[in-house]
Amino acid sequence: MLVASVAVSCADDDRPGGTAARPGTTVTATGGGETVRGTGYSFRLPARWRDVTTEAKQNISEQVDVAATGPPAAGGPPHVVVTFDPSRGLALAEHLAATRKEQAEALQDARHLGRPRRLGLAGAPALVHEYTYVLNGRTSHGRQVACLRDGRVLFLTFTADQRTFASDRTALEQMLGSWSWG
Repeated sequence: MLVASVAVSCADDDRPGGTAARPGTTVTATGGGETVRGTGYSFRLPARWRDVTTEAKQNISEQVDVAATGPPAAGGPPHVVVTFDPSRGLALAEHLAATRKEQAEALQDARHLGRPRRLGLAGAPALVHEYTYVLNGRTSHGRQVACLRDGRVLFLTFTADQRTFASDRTALEQMLGSWSWG
């Protein structure tokens, strides 16, 4: 599993064929840049964002399905990475619990911010979680969306400098609002 980050303490059963609760929130927004297509989904990048999937697969991991980066910023540009893990028949909450443990071991000063919240991702139930960590002396803030779909867990991880996260997250909202399956 590619560690990007998430935590969980959710009681609902999100197993395939289980009784997943309805999403609590559905994001709607529009992006202004190019449309990127991943494995079974697409979304629109905000203006001034660019697709860096090829570079991410070469430099980070072959597990990267889609990667994009925002405009340059003092603390580094915001970026988004989409990966998949097999579900192995586990509930979404169980996947997030395992990811949280991996984050605590892999990320310096990882700190999970609150409990995961429900989110609707183009009609599919998902969970969203936030965290911070330190990399190269800078604190980054991440928001990760996890969705169980077609026997796999999709992780969409958005990361930005902690100082600019509040303003940068509108880019994530635009991407989520333009998300479509297929």
